[in-house]
Amino acid sequence: MPDRLAHSALLAVLFLLAALPGLMGCGDPGTGPVDVKWDRVTCDRCRMVLSARDYSAQIRAFKDEGKTTLHFFDDIGCAVIWLEDQPWREDPRTQIWVTDWRNGTWINARTAYYLKGKETPMQYGLGAQPEPEPEAIDFAAARRHIHEVEERFNAPIFNPNANQPVGAGSRADPPVGGDSPPGDTAKGSASGSAAGADPAPPPPAAAADHDHDQQHLHVTE
Repeated sequence: MPDRLAHSALLAVLFLLAALPGLMGCGDPGTGPVDVKWDRVTCDRCRMVLSARDYSAQIRAFKDEGKTTLHFFDDIGCAVIWLEDQPWREDPRTQIWVTDWRNGTWINARTAYYLKGKETPMQYGLGAQPEPEPEAIDFAAARRHIHEVEERFNAPIFNPNANQPVGAGSRADPPVGGDSPPGDTAKGSASGSAAGADPAPPPPAAAADHDHDQQHLHVTE
């Protein structure tokens, strides 16, 4: 009886060892894209949660000793801008993947074609697909489009203080119909009020001093 139990236990261990590679197969294969934990992983550039399954991207960077790191983005525009700030951006081994805007499958971003006018998470507006179309642009043109959008995001119309020196204060425009600066206009208003109206009563501090003088005279008498 004990030998039978030992034999059964040994068979169970061997079965688990045989199934272990299959159980571990859902991990990182070391190349290509991986499944994204939607609504949990965040964009490496803007820190927004990846939720748009049709417009997301990921970059695989190859390090020393054959190791790789994965970086996730909620928009292909974020991926392109982020990559150009990396020291290894010209490494030919770097892989860029983007989701097909029609079905969410991962495709090679460098060989993909892009359609403008899509409603993407960060408003770069590009939808990727593997097939060309008359209005579609290639990856090089998509990069130029992304930089154009980025320049518009950073333009003064969206950020009025973008080109203003640090510490510079804002000035109001001169009033309509006059050439005097705001300070002179204020002085003119004050003098006009003094000439055409009864003098204003003294401030509370002056009244308080007057009462104090009267009280002092009364005490002296």
